Amino acid sequence: MSSTAKDSVTAERIIEDYAKSSPLNYGAWADQTDFKPEVKRLCSAHKENSRNPHFEFSSSFSRRSAKVIIIGAPGVGKTSLVLRYCRDIFERNYKTTIGVDFEVEKYKILGVPFHMQIWDTAGADRFKGVTTAYFRGAQVVVVAFDLTSIDSLYRTEEWLQEAQEHCNVNNFEVFLIATKRDLVSDWACSEMEKKAEEFADKYGAEYWSTSSRTGENIEEVFTRISVVAFESVLMREIKITASTAENGQRQLESSSSLIKLKKPTELSSKKKKNCCSR
Repeated sequence: MSSTAKDSVTAERIIEDYAKSSPLNYGAWADQTDFKPEVKRLCSAHKENSRNPHFEFSSSFSRRSAKVIIIGAPGVGKTSLVLRYCRDIFERNYKTTIGVDFEVEKYKILGVPFHMQIWDTAGADRFKGVTTAYFRGAQVVVVAFDLTSIDSLYRTEEWLQEAQEHCNVNNFEVFLIATKRDLVSDWACSEMEKKAEEFADKYGAEYWSTSSRTGENIEEVFTRISVVAFESVLMREIKITASTAENGQRQLESSSSLIKLKKPTELSSKKKKNCCSR
């Protein structure tokens, strides 16, 4: 059974299995083969509670979402990536993206509703002042380059540095995606991938080779991105909840140690002394 399927009624992508990493096995999540136990427990609790018609989900639980930004040099095929995945279409000629465009994909991962915002950013330098403003809060950064252009690969480092400066989060996951696989020979692809692997290793990025025209690895890489983003969001939530509970316990212990109750006998004896001294 495929790791992802789309429900025609709800337009949700249903994911029950942990998506495999890139065949090259690069990236911080490359060795992981299943959802973390604490994530599974949280999702199981959600599924159990969802069976109760009187249970009301908190807004944070029912609206979990992640922001994914796709960046890279002009003309590398960022828009083609997004449209092939979200709408299953491909056109040879696209108008240059002005500023940003975005799509929202809906998922149900391990039974939990999840939305992924996919932001397609303009690559032209004249739009950088606009596009970098939309980098804030991204949990996943996808850096795209064109397998037919070595210059677009060299510029990936520049784009990632822009993301590090403007994302405004402590950590984000990085994917390095090569486009236009259908336009290069196996030998040319292999030579480009040697250089791409250096970048992936340096920044802990997960590398994928794709073709928007043929659809090669498009579904696989975005399924992988959604699973990594989903688990990243839940793990941060779990850590924040645990930290809040720990701080609350410390405050409770601290405040309770300051409260000293006087014994009834002490109070009554003091009252008697005050009464006799008048």
